[in-house]
Amino acid sequence: MTVEEPRHYHVSIASSAVADIKNIRQYILDTFRYEAYAKDFSRKIADAIEKMNIFPLAYPKSGFVLEGYEIHFRPWKSYLIFFIVREDEVQIIRVLKDRMYWQAVLRRMTREDENKT
Repeated sequence: MTVEEPRHYHVSIASSAVADIKNIRQYILDTFRYEAYAKDFSRKIADAIEKMNIFPLAYPKSGFVLEGYEIHFRPWKSYLIFFIVREDEVQIIRVLKDRMYWQAVLRRMTREDENKT
């Protein structure tokens, strides 16, 4: 039996996910006034996102569809990284706190997407 090499995907980050990361970083700065912690968060979330270039479809599905693609999520610490997979690309669409009502956020995104067509 031969073992197949893992397929590598290009990882991109949508502006909505960039805004989420910036907002979380700012929240850390405003709440804890701890710049080293905020920088550490930014570095570690970027590392976690970059590692999603292998086996992204192994992560659970959220039950929502965006642009015709199923939205998957990767738990990371107390956050959820939401993404879609297109051909050779993983696109990160949101980074949300796991305790927030993320279903409402995704529902709103998918409704807006449906209204575009």
